[in-house]
Amino acid sequence: MDIYKQPRESMAVLACTLDFRLYANMHLVPDKTTADLLNTEKKDFIPLTDVRLFPPGHDDPPDPTTALGRTPFFGLNRGSTLWVAGGRAPVLPELAHKEVKVALVFHRTMLAGIMKIPTAARLTDHLYTSRPFQTVFNARVYPMAEGQSLSEIKAVARFESVVVNSRLATGVIEG
Repeated sequence: MDIYKQPRESMAVLACTLDFRLYANMHLVPDKTTADLLNTEKKDFIPLTDVRLFPPGHDDPPDPTTALGRTPFFGLNRGSTLWVAGGRAPVLPELAHKEVKVALVFHRTMLAGIMKIPTAARLTDHLYTSRPFQTVFNARVYPMAEGQSLSEIKAVARFESVVVNSRLATGVIEG
């Protein structure tokens, strides 16, 4: 079955790239997650609707006066997507997965939370062998500044789950 002919549900998301923050609707197949869509779409561009574009930043919600524009449709390039908050998170069986505290670093931003990985796997092995888009639960966003210790930075946004593009992370911290 062609994925584009399947019924879709509109879900609110925040998609972050190096250039923009996009507040929009993503259209998910019922019973599929945000990570499923980003990992399995055959096209490089994911359709978003009712999109508000903002410059990069950490405030959520952003100041409306900083909006760069609005468009009814935007094709989001998966390859340049750092992370997506919102949509639908997976429900993973507890027996087959363990919870690992992680922090991923993306261009002056640290995103920390819990990643569920197979019980026998090490985090770096899991990221190396798995699909690029992974879900981080109980995610917190921290702006990083020059000369500031990672232990001193404060979270500026929190999300139940965020799908991260592990291939675009500068690095990952476990623990």
